[in-house]
Amino acid sequence: MAGIPITWDQGSSSIVPSLPGFQKSFGITSGSNPSQIFNFISFVYLTAGVGSGLSLFINDRIGSLRLYMCIWIIGQLIATFSDGHLDALYTARFIASFGIGPPTVTGPTSIIVWFVPCIVIAVTIVLNFSALSESPRWLMLVGHEEEALQTLTGLKCLPSDDPESRKEHAKYGGGGFGSVVKETFLVRANLRRVIQACLSYALAQLSGANSVTSYLVPTLTLVGVGGRTDRNMFLVDMYSMTKFFYTLMVSFFFIDALGRLKSLYLGVTVQMISYIYIGVYLKDRQAGTNSMRSRLTFTLGLLVLPYIFSARLWPNNICSFGSALTQSFHWLFYFGVNKGTPDMLSGMENWVSFLFFAGYCLISLIYVFVAVPKTTGLSLEHIDQLFEGPFWQMQKKMKMVKERVAVIESID
Repeated sequence: MAGIPITWDQGSSSIVPSLPGFQKSFGITSGSNPSQIFNFISFVYLTAGVGSGLSLFINDRIGSLRLYMCIWIIGQLIATFSDGHLDALYTARFIASFGIGPPTVTGPTSIIVWFVPCIVIAVTIVLNFSALSESPRWLMLVGHEEEALQTLTGLKCLPSDDPESRKEHAKYGGGGFGSVVKETFLVRANLRRVIQACLSYALAQLSGANSVTSYLVPTLTLVGVGGRTDRNMFLVDMYSMTKFFYTLMVSFFFIDALGRLKSLYLGVTVQMISYIYIGVYLKDRQAGTNSMRSRLTFTLGLLVLPYIFSARLWPNNICSFGSALTQSFHWLFYFGVNKGTPDMLSGMENWVSFLFFAGYCLISLIYVFVAVPKTTGLSLEHIDQLFEGPFWQMQKKMKMVKERVAVIESID
């Protein structure tokens, strides 16, 4: 549910500015011109970063399950009734992104076309409220200990008397905000967690995958496959569906068969080759359709790096703070990259921009090989030991820790 708003916005915001009704209502003359649509696309990520930062003070007090979804729905409703007022549209996107889930705005040729796409997602989210559970950590903080244990064991599909679940349950809670901040920045291992998580998010954005998705129609025009609005909508739909099915393939087959890191290596490599192909294609102006096929491999690529790396990164006592801090950095950096993409496409020449993205994919491959450990089978205590040294010694440290774990298990 948390992923619906952002994925909905990324897909819709790339095609909505090309709709005649939207252009007529808001005075946009070309949905394929990045300089005309960059505010519509990028503004939402600015307050998404602010919202992530504010969650530091909200999550542990009133919970986060329904709050942010409600904020996003309010933004959706404002956008729906903005009625051609550009200031109201931007206000709606600002408000919705405070819910860390940007809204979509669908330009109408009639009120039905405008209203239905927005309201369907909002209704879907509301109908799923009863099926969702609050965070076990927040339930523990507000004194609902039994409910916290039931939620934790339910998420793990374990019995309520499972010793590991009870051990994890006992770790929830902790000191106040000041003590959490001190532990995050003054404990060397935790500070290194923050640095590496932020670096992972930065590399993922600099790889350009989100920029290509956000400015998909201008990109289609660059490679020569864009056209009329109906053709652009068809290509965006096909791109989105292919991306969806690639995600399913990666989730159910690649990660289970190859593991998370090997899947990441494969995806980043294919993504880098795709960029090089598009750059050469644009430079030489050769005809062909493979550029479109090659871009459909981004699902396996660098965008998954921060999520793979951060999945088991944080200790329980600083999990909420660390996640909010790095997510705030992520969205603000996302805003900067999306805001700068139109200038980069025009200032660096289009083909150079894709080679620039390919260069960051190469840097990221080196970073993953050197600094991203394989934490499968390691407890939080052993993961802590990985961050006791500098990041360039991560693989050496991981090998030592796993050898130590193997010795302990053989003795037991």
